[in-house]
Amino acid sequence: MGFPDWMFTGSIRRTVRVRSSEFLSEEAASVQLVITSPPDLSESNCANWSELFDLYESVFIGCVGALASNGVIAVVVTNRKWKGTIVAKDARIAAILESKGMRLFAHKILVRTWGIDLYRMCYSHLLCFWRKGRPGKSTADYRSHAFRRDIWGPFDKPPRVISNPNSFAPEVVKRLVLAFSHPADLILDPFCGAGTTQRVALGLNRRAKGYEANADLRACWKALPVA
Repeated sequence: MGFPDWMFTGSIRRTVRVRSSEFLSEEAASVQLVITSPPDLSESNCANWSELFDLYESVFIGCVGALASNGVIAVVVTNRKWKGTIVAKDARIAAILESKGMRLFAHKILVRTWGIDLYRMCYSHLLCFWRKGRPGKSTADYRSHAFRRDIWGPFDKPPRVISNPNSFAPEVVKRLVLAFSHPADLILDPFCGAGTTQRVALGLNRRAKGYEANADLRACWKALPVA
């Protein structure tokens, strides 16, 4: 199986700012769609959950400020088993964004595998927000049967794609980009990691930008081996 024609395979280094998204510096109302998967505690430099949620809040404040009036923020998050309990990151993120004037309008379950793992969550949450009292821009793809389903996946992973533990399926990004943006719109990922968001956005003729503090992921941003 080769790469889908909607996935950009060239270098995406020019789309990545190697810095913490706490210092996000996008112009107000310049971003049509935010797609991201915030890091887990083990993937961050935070000492505890409180610090991690403070990081989330700081970054999402910047995202809301950069978002167009009819823009959408989509967050992929996996809750965490921690010391005999579940850390409900999806609920914390929803509370943060709702306190910043956003409203949750879609909640999907992303299934990674139909198998059962007693030690890891086998599914993630997809949370979609637009501004309270002002529905975001959407297209016919938003009203499609594929998007309307409550459970998405599992999806095949394209071969030879370099990923990190926080990566999500390119098909998820494709559905979001087609549902909530048009060609030439700017798509932002403030925790871009391996760059899946940028590759799909560019492949679908959108503009793309990401922030990533971990410079060790530079290898993921090189052109993909297509042969």
